[in-house]
Amino acid sequence: MTALLKLPVHHDRPETVVPAGARGLLNRLRFHATTCRASARLDIFDACAVLDADTNRAEDARIKTLLRVLGQALDKEPDFLRPGETALSFDERWLMAALRAKSEGDGDSFAFLICSRVEHSKRRVFGFLLSGVERALTENVSIS
Repeated sequence: MTALLKLPVHHDRPETVVPAGARGLLNRLRFHATTCRASARLDIFDACAVLDADTNRAEDARIKTLLRVLGQALDKEPDFLRPGETALSFDERWLMAALRAKSEGDGDSFAFLICSRVEHSKRRVFGFLLSGVERALTENVSIS
């Protein structure tokens, strides 16, 4: 009979200080990510066709569309934590950094972040979707 070895639990996701405005944005993305998990995946090249022109619904539509194609853009399913968690996954860090770069007008960093993880043929569409989400979400919120 073998004894079970009890190892200390180490959290591989350290707590991260996120500005208050960005915390609300992150939790909103996390909430929508949980609702999109059960949704049918959307082809990234068809994503723009489903966007709603109605400004009242456009914000949610852009978020949901972005999250439905994110797995295809990254060639893997993104890792989102539950709303309210203090830690950030790598995918959340990357997405927040891209949104921050876009909101600050840092086109070089935005392009670098997109190019670092998104296949060449998908970059233009994904960048357009991410820009639309940034515009819709950060009109009154600072994510710096």
